[in-house]
Amino acid sequence: KLERVAIRKSYRGKGLGHKLTDFMITAAKDHGFKKFKVHAQSYLKDFYQKHGFEVVGDMFKEAGIDHYLMIRNDP
Repeated sequence: KLERVAIRKSYRGKGLGHKLTDFMITAAKDHGFKKFKVHAQSYLKDFYQKHGFEVVGDMFKEAGIDHYLMIRNDP
């Protein structure tokens, strides 16, 4: 379980988030994981959709911030 992963603001927009997400998914798959779940802040919904995640359910608040539950199932 990974929680509260973030890229420092000064490093955003350089592809690091995509590389980190790809690395984490690949590492988890290498260890037999096939289902991935994130509580994505609402502004990151498109980011996670680019990585194969789908929104499940309605927006919710977590720590006062709008989030979506997003799931990715791999074969």
